[in-house]
Amino acid sequence: MDTNQHAFESILVESFCPDLILEFLSVGSHVGAQLKAKFNIPLVIIYDAPLREQFCEMNVNSIQCGWVDEREHQSIEAADHIVVYSQAVLDYVKKNFSTQTDITILPCIIWKDQSGNSKSQEQYIGFIGSFLIWHKVELLVKAFELIAKDFPDIKLALLGYGQEWNRIYEMVEKSAFAYRIEMPFTCFRRTTL
Repeated sequence: MDTNQHAFESILVESFCPDLILEFLSVGSHVGAQLKAKFNIPLVIIYDAPLREQFCEMNVNSIQCGWVDEREHQSIEAADHIVVYSQAVLDYVKKNFSTQTDITILPCIIWKDQSGNSKSQEQYIGFIGSFLIWHKVELLVKAFELIAKDFPDIKLALLGYGQEWNRIYEMVEKSAFAYRIEMPFTCFRRTTL
């Protein structure tokens, strides 16, 4: 790391005096672990999916996969708290990392009316994030189609954008349950690509 990077980190931390570092763990994101070590600030990791599987699915270079593994382990081991989106990801973390860190599950479910005023509250299953190939948003759409008939009050909200957006949008358009699937950024379709 060069002198400019060190200076930037110092100015950033000294100017904002953060209570914690919140890092969405991604390929190469070991910066949170480095800042924690350097400035003694608690690190909270948002761990949405196994990095190795995301990265190595796209890149077959075993040297790079080893690098991803190393960075992922550094970040997980440095974390003071880890947030995951499902029991499956929590189980993956516990199986693959030797961490005693507290882990919280915050599932991706969105309720439109949280006030409690509505007698029949709309319930949403949701995805918020980048529509990238390794996020496998199409699996969520397929899973929704499998349960939609049995749960007529649940809707699916897909909020985000990325390289897979058009493909997912076309899949949703063809779905028998398209009227229950919301993709708020339909204005992006083909016009900006």
